Amino acid sequence: NHATVDPSDTEFKWASYPDASYYVYSLSSENSVSKYMNVRTDQPAFKVDAPIPSDTYQLKVEAFNSSGVKLAESPDDYGFYLKSFSK
Repeated sequence: NHATVDPSDTEFKWASYPDASYYVYSLSSENSVSKYMNVRTDQPAFKVDAPIPSDTYQLKVEAFNSSGVKLAESPDDYGFYLKSFSK
């Protein structure tokens, strides 16, 4: 939480939730539109497929069971800053 990471090879992971069949995640920022909104995954992780711009982001993850019932969601204050690095 509130970490600075390199956006060129970023993977987000979280602990598996008991009885979760899938997760829905959203990666949003204050200044850009994200293609990572309300994306469903069966794994407790996702990797961005291209560098994303330097910005302050919020990551929200929701866990669902096989019937589509939401079991849990991440806290609202999970934020971080992605900073582009010159290589």
